[in-house]
Amino acid sequence: MKSNWLPKLGAAVLILFAGVLALMGNPTYLTPVQSVSEWGDMVTAGMDRVSPLTVSEWIVEDVPGMRIIDVRPQELFARFALPESENIPFDQLMGKAGLSQLSKHGKHVLVCKDGVRASQAWVVLRGMGYECYVLDGGANAWVDQILEGNAVDENPDLALKVHALREEFLGDGAAIGSAPPPPPAPAPVSIPAGGMKKKKSGGC
Repeated sequence: MKSNWLPKLGAAVLILFAGVLALMGNPTYLTPVQSVSEWGDMVTAGMDRVSPLTVSEWIVEDVPGMRIIDVRPQELFARFALPESENIPFDQLMGKAGLSQLSKHGKHVLVCKDGVRASQAWVVLRGMGYECYVLDGGANAWVDQILEGNAVDENPDLALKVHALREEFLGDGAAIGSAPPPPPAPAPVSIPAGGMKKKKSGGC
């Protein structure tokens, strides 16, 4: 079930969006959002929201042109951050100096604690035409699903993939979270009808 984050954006974000547009103009990578109805369609579809698993795979694959922008305050970023991420706090990002640090021809993954602040930043940046995505559930979800290995829904293939990512980020012991899933059970031995034939014993 998709989280209902639209009401949390608020009128203040739209006002901020208009102010930023006036300051910066539009980048050239994506077509800016043109209308409120277009916003509604994008939000309803959960557009540009990516799972912790997908972001982890992008990090491991070293996707060209991708930047992970953590919009949390510096003190939270210093305690924990996703691999390869960089810190541009929300208030700074929404100013001219912060926006000037973004690439007009790259992919930006926005990260916050739970996805709310990153969604607010997405409204502004996507409306201007930047290619950007929101880490669904934020850094908290990434820790829960990738580092701690939760929410794999008893899917063996997914569990193995998550464990491999944990080892990639934490090293050989994958110290945080549960042990890797057990290997598949061996196939049962087929016994022919009538049971196994006994070998005839030879004479002395």
